[in-house]
Parts: sequence; structure tokens; C-alpha cells
Amino acid sequence: MTTPSSLPTIATQLISVIVRLVTLILRILIFPLAKVSAIIFPPHEFDDVRKSGDRAARAFAAEFRKYLNTSRTNDNNDDSDNDIVNPLEITSYSNTVAAARRNNKFLFIYLHSPHHPQAQHFMSRTLADDRVLNFMRNSSQNLMVWASSVHSADGAAVAGSLHVTAYPFVALLSCQRGSGGTVEVLMRMDGMQQRALAQLNRNNGYSRMMSGEIPYNTGEFLAILAAHLLHYQSIIDEAIARRRAREEETALRAEQDREYEEALEADRRREAERAEAERLEQERIRQEEENIRLEEERRSKELEMAKSLVGEEPSPGSGVARLRLFLPSGIKVDRRFEADAKVEVIRAYVKLYFHEKNIDIESFELSMNYPKKVLDDNEESIQDALGGLQAVVMVRDLDA
Repeated sequence: MTTPSSLPTIATQLISVIVRLVTLILRILIFPLAKVSAIIFPPHEFDDVRKSGDRAARAFAAEFRKYLNTSRTNDNNDDSDNDIVNPLEITSYSNTVAAARRNNKFLFIYLHSPHHPQAQHFMSRTLADDRVLNFMRNSSQNLMVWASSVHSADGAAVAGSLHVTAYPFVALLSCQRGSGGTVEVLMRMDGMQQRALAQLNRNNGYSRMMSGEIPYNTGEFLAILAAHLLHYQSIIDEAIARRRAREEETALRAEQDREYEEALEADRRREAERAEAERLEQERIRQEEENIRLEEERRSKELEMAKSLVGEEPSPGSGVARLRLFLPSGIKVDRRFEADAKVEVIRAYVKLYFHEKNIDIESFELSMNYPKKVLDDNEESIQDALGGLQAVVMVRDLDA
């Protein structure tokens, strides 16, 4: 038995079954229509919205080459196909705009609607015309050409951004004044003039420069394009001038930065050299001070030792030697020493005398003339060294 709470669930399931049944019926009915549509309107190589911008551009460029080859065949041109130059860029619209901005060039674009009745005529009779191709080739220094089908994602996006109203569509763009992916439309033509109307306008002297349609006559189309390029050349000149100014400013800034870095490096080097010189000078002063301290300490020890060796002068008597010391300055000094004391006592006395009298003699020699002898054995007794108890000893400055 069905309860009231189960009624909503049953209704939902019934609706789901009905929706699935209707979907299946619609698919069965639409399938034959899709097949017939594919036969009547076969897709072209570039008519695929799933293709990326680069792939779509390459596919359209390949399709356009067929028109170039066909044009040569119909015109019975004997020139080699190797001379045919396909002017179309094979990158996406955004990449082409960026390249035009980077290289300071105008951008000519063509949007192709495959099912439009005049699209094939424009492709084969205008865009593939030798005069147009030669003009684009000769203008390649300041002109880039990009084309795409509106059935591709890239082409549809461009058509939407430029608010295209009719096909075929061409435009001349400036990519210099905008920022990012923005462009400035210098010339645009929506749709193509009918042949009869073109003849009537030519008879009446009507200028195509004032019209928003593509002229049926290729010569008129080329004249309009050339006139616009010439008229707006100042944009490219200004862009080139700005780029050169930026390059010169960048080069000047780089040169200034280089000079600044060189000056800074020179200052660092001078500062390092000055610091090193100061360090070496301080090290020299410290070493000199240390040498002076050590020398004073050595002298002090020598004087202390000399004082301990010399002692008081002994009284005259037996066992006492009497010496007369002749100093380098000519002064004679008489002094008594214990006869059994060592020669080093005489040397110690002379050092103490020099110190007390502020005589700057460090290295000296003790010698006798009679007998001729140098007293260089400090351990020998005075009596043995002198050969008696009385003698004259010469003190010679070895540094003089």
C-alpha cells in the first residue's frame, strides 16, 4: 500500500524517465539533420573553433596558398611558384599584435566568412592579386598581415572585439599607442561593394576613400591601403623615435651605472688599500714598540746582571788588579778589580759606565797593546788575562 510520504519519490522517478525518453527521441531526429548539414556545408580545414590561435592561423595560411597557386594557373604565369610569397602570419592574433608592437609595424587583418558569397572573390581576385602581394612584400618593413576564419575561436574573438558588421572584413591597425593587447583602428572596411555599384560610382567620380566597403576594383583597394599607410606613417616614425629614445636612455643609464659602479669599485679599492696601509702601519708601530720594549727589557736585565757582577770597588792590596781603561772618546778611567775575578766583570763595569754616562755604545772590544791581546774569554781570570796585576786596556767601539 502506498503511503502519502512515498508519493514525491515516485513522481520524481517518473519525471526522470520521461526526460530521458524525450532526449533519446530528439537525438534520433537530429542525427539525420546533422549528417545532411555536413554534406551540404562541408567544414573547411580552418573551420574548427577548437583549434588554437596558432593552429588556426597556420591552417588559414595553407588554405590561402591554394588561391595563390590557382591565381598563377589562371593567369598563365610562367614564373616559378617559388617566387610566390605568402604574406600571412602563422601565429595567433595576440602574438601577431605583440610582434607588430615590438617591431614598430602596422597590422593589416582580414576576417574570412567561408559561406559569404563575396568571400571567395575577395580571396582570389583581390588578396591573391599580384599587385596586392607585391605591395605587401615591398611594405613588409612596416606592415604585417594576419587573416583568419570567423569559424575559428581566434577569428570569432577578433570579429567580436572589432564589432564587425559585414564580410569580407579588412582593417588596418596600429599597435603602437595602446597597451597590452589593445589596438587603434586606422582603417576598416565592412563588406564588399557590388560590381554594378562600383561601375556606377566610378562613372560618377565617387571616391572610395569616403566609403566603408571594400572596393570591387583591386586597384582602388590597393590605392586606399597605400594612402592610409602613407598618411599614418607618422605613427610608426613616432614609435621608432620613442624606441630609439628609450634605447639611448637605457644605454645612457647603463653607461652611468657602469661608471658609477667603476667609481664605487675604485673607492672600495682605495678604501681597502688605505685600510691595509693603516693596518700595516699599526702593525709596524706595534712591532717597533714591541722591539723597543724587548730591547729595554734586555738592557735592563744586562744592567742588573752587570751590577750584580761588578759590586763595590776593592781597596788596594794583594790580590787586587789595577786597570786603566782607555775609552773610544779618549777618556781614561782607572778601576781596581779582584785579581781572581773573571774578564766578564771588566766588561760588566764598562757597560755600567756607558749607561751612567749616557754613552751610546752597545758593542765593544777589550784589548791590550803590551802584550798584544784581545780579552775575548769572559771566563778567564783577570790576572791570567792581563799576565799580571796592572795593565792598560783599550775599549774599542765595534759599531764605529
